[in-house]
Amino acid sequence: MKSFLPLFAAALLSAPVSTLLAQAVATPATPTPPPPSEIVELSPFTVDATRDTGYRAENTLAGSRLNTPLRDTAASVSVFTEEFLEDLAITDIDQLIEYSVGTQLDVQDSNAGSNANNHISGANIVRRLDIRGIRASESIDYFRSITPNDAYRIGRYDESRGPNGILFGISSAGGLINQSSILATTNRDSGRVSYQFGSDDISRAEIRFNKVILPKRLALAVAAVDQENGGWREPDFKDKERLFATLTFTPTDRITLRVAGERGNEYFARVAPYALTDNGLAWLDNRNARGVAAVTFAPTNANPNAARQALGVVARNANANNARRLVYINNDGAFYDSAGTFLTGSYDNPAVRAPDGTPGVSGETIRINDPSFVAHAINSGGPGMYRDQNFENYTFTFDWRITNDLNLNLAHNYQHTDLTNPALTGADPQLRGEANTTLGVGGPVNPYAGQLYIDGQWLNSDHVASVKETRLSLSYNFDPKRTWLGTHRIAGMVSRSDERVRYVSQRLALAGAPFNDDPVNPANRITT
Repeated sequence: MKSFLPLFAAALLSAPVSTLLAQAVATPATPTPPPPSEIVELSPFTVDATRDTGYRAENTLAGSRLNTPLRDTAASVSVFTEEFLEDLAITDIDQLIEYSVGTQLDVQDSNAGSNANNHISGANIVRRLDIRGIRASESIDYFRSITPNDAYRIGRYDESRGPNGILFGISSAGGLINQSSILATTNRDSGRVSYQFGSDDISRAEIRFNKVILPKRLALAVAAVDQENGGWREPDFKDKERLFATLTFTPTDRITLRVAGERGNEYFARVAPYALTDNGLAWLDNRNARGVAAVTFAPTNANPNAARQALGVVARNANANNARRLVYINNDGAFYDSAGTFLTGSYDNPAVRAPDGTPGVSGETIRINDPSFVAHAINSGGPGMYRDQNFENYTFTFDWRITNDLNLNLAHNYQHTDLTNPALTGADPQLRGEANTTLGVGGPVNPYAGQLYIDGQWLNSDHVASVKETRLSLSYNFDPKRTWLGTHRIAGMVSRSDERVRYVSQRLALAGAPFNDDPVNPANRITT
C-alpha cells in the first residue's frame, strides 16, 4: 500500500512589544560576542534530549512537529525525560504508562472471547495503546513504529493526548507516544553502564556511550541491551538482544547529517490470559470415587451410552469410518489416529452426574480456577507458546540551515520486522481425562489411561512487515520589523510512505494434505 500525504502546518509565536525608555546614562561597552564556532544552532525539526534538566523538559516536537517551547504548545503534552526513566528504572512503554495520564494497554478487553487480544496471537506487530479510551499510536523519531519499544536507546518519551497528531499524519485519534532516540553529540564524551536484577529472575544489562571523533564535527553514540527476565508464572521469559548506533556529522555550521541504525531480537513467552478449560473434573470425581477401571473403556467407534455419560465420558472423537483425528503426545512422541475414541466432559453437561448423583447444569464454558489442580503460577500455554521477533530500523536525516530564517530537513526511515508466534487459541488448552484403554480404536495399550492430560490445537502466526517513509520539511521564521505584528513560523512538509505486510496463520497439520484437499481440515490437523 502506498500513500502520498502533503501536509502543511503553521505556528504563530507571539512576541512581546516592548517600549524603549531613553535614559541619560552612559552607554555600557558592548560585550564581545562569542566566536561563531561556539554557537550551536539547533534545527527546528530536532529536540536534543541532553538539554533537558532533571525531570523538566523545555521543548517538544509533539505539538506542531517543530521545536516549540512547551509553554507555547496548544496541546496536552507530557514529556518523560531520560533522568526520569533512569530513576524509576523504566525500560519500556508498558511501564511508562503507569505514570502517564489516561493511557493504558489496549488488550481488547471490551471484546468477548478468549481470542480477543491480538497481541497474544501475533496479529499485532507492536502493543496497541489507548489514550482516554481511544486508540492511540506509537512512533519512533516521529516515524510510525513497527519496532518493539525499549528505553535503552531512548532519550525521552513525548506523550501527546488527543487528536492533535492527526494534523501531522502519524497519530490515531487518541493521541501519540513518541520515542526520541539518543543523538550523538559532538561536544563531549560520555557513557554509562547499568545492570538490573530482582525477583522473578530479572536480569538486564545496558551500555551506552558517546564518543567525539572530531570535536564539533563528528561523533558516534552506541547503545546495547541484553536481557533475560523471568516472571512469576512458569514458564515465563522476556529475553532481548538489541544494538543501536548513531553518527552525527556537521561538515559546516549550517549542515548536519545523522545516520542511525538498530538490529535486535526479542523472545518472549506468551502467557495465556485465561485458565484451562474444564473438560475432565466430573470424570475425575467419578474416578476417585469408583476407581480407574470404572471410568476407562476400550474405544469401539461407538458413542458413549447414558451410563458412561453419567461418569463424565460424554462424546466420541469423530466417526472413525469417515474421519481422522490425529494426535501427537509430547511426553513420548507417540502419534496415532484418535477418531472413534472417547472424550471426557464436565459439569456443564446435564447428562453428567457427580458421585453423589447430582446432575450437571448446562451453561457457559467452565474454567479451572482451583490451584490444587493447576497452580495460578502455571502458564497454561506452556513453553511452546512464545513470540520470537527479529527487527531492524534505519534512519537518515539531513538538516540544512539555508539562511538564518529558512531551514530544510530531509529524513528517511526504514523498518522491517519478522514475527513468529505459535499460540493455543479458542477454548484451548483443555484439561481432559484419558478414558481410553488403547491408543485409538484397536490400537496398542494406552499407558496414560485413567490420567489427566492437556490438549489443544496450535495456531502459528507468521507476521512480516516493512515500512519506509521519506519526508521533506521546510520551516521559515518571519520576523517583521514592526514588532506589533509579532513573529511567525511557517512550515510545510511532504511525506511519502510505502508499507508492506504479510500475515499468515498456520495450523499444525500433515504435509501434503493427504486426507482432505483443505490443508487445515480437521482430518489433516494434529492435536497435541
